[in-house]
Amino acid sequence: SFRKEFCAYYLNEAEKWEKEVVIVRKQDDLPLNFTVDDLEKSRKNTLDENTWMTDETVSNGSWCYTECLQIKDAADVLHVLIDIVSKNGVLLLNISPKSDGSIPENQKDVLLKIGAWLDKYGEAIYESRPWYTYGEGPTKEPEGHFSNHEEFLKIKYSWKDVRYTLRDKFVYASLLGWPETDSFTFKAFAETERESDMEIKSVELLGHKGEVTWDMNEEGLIVNLPESAPDNMAVVFRIEIKK
Repeated sequence: SFRKEFCAYYLNEAEKWEKEVVIVRKQDDLPLNFTVDDLEKSRKNTLDENTWMTDETVSNGSWCYTECLQIKDAADVLHVLIDIVSKNGVLLLNISPKSDGSIPENQKDVLLKIGAWLDKYGEAIYESRPWYTYGEGPTKEPEGHFSNHEEFLKIKYSWKDVRYTLRDKFVYASLLGWPETDSFTFKAFAETERESDMEIKSVELLGHKGEVTWDMNEEGLIVNLPESAPDNMAVVFRIEIKK
C-alpha cells in the first residue's frame, strides 16, 4: 500500500508542477503499466514496444570509485548504447568519481570519446525511434537481468553486428566495427523481411566525403565500402527511404 501511496503522491504532485516525470522500477516491485522497466547491468535481447532502461557502469566492477578499478573501452560502452537504443531503451551510465569529486582521466577519456562520436553521428541516436527490427548479426545478448550480469560483460560486438534506428525518413544502420570485406549486405532490407513497397532513395556513409554505391536484391541492401572507415568505434549508414 505504501508503494501505491508513494506513486499516487508523486504523479499527482507532478501534475501540479506541470512536469513530465517517470517512475523507474527494478525486479517486479511495481506494475509496468505506469513505470519504466529497469535492467541493472543487463539489457533486452529483443525490441520492446515499451520504453525500458539499463543502468550500466563505465567500469567492469564497482559503482563507486575503488583502487585498480578496471574501466571499459569506449567502443564497448558505445556499442552497448547503440544496442539499447535500437531496442527502444535508454542508458543511464554510471561513472565513479574520487572522494574529492574529481573524475579519473581514464573514465573521462571514455566519456569524451563517446561524446565526440555522438557529436558526429548522434543523429542515429538522438530523437530516434526503433525500426521494425532492432538489427542483425551473430552476437546475441543472454536472457536474465542482474543475476546474469557477468555474462553480459563477456559480450563483444563486431562489424558483423548491425543495429537499426529510425528518424523521419531515414533508417540508420550502425555497424559495430568496420567490415573486413569490400561490401556489406543489410539483410533487414531483403524482400522476405521488409515492407514490399519500401523504396530506397539514397545511401550515405556518415563521415565519408565520397559517394557510396549500392544495390538492392532479394537478399537485402548491398553497400560497397570505401577503403577506410570514417570511425574506428562504429560507423553509421544513413539510408533515405521513400515514405
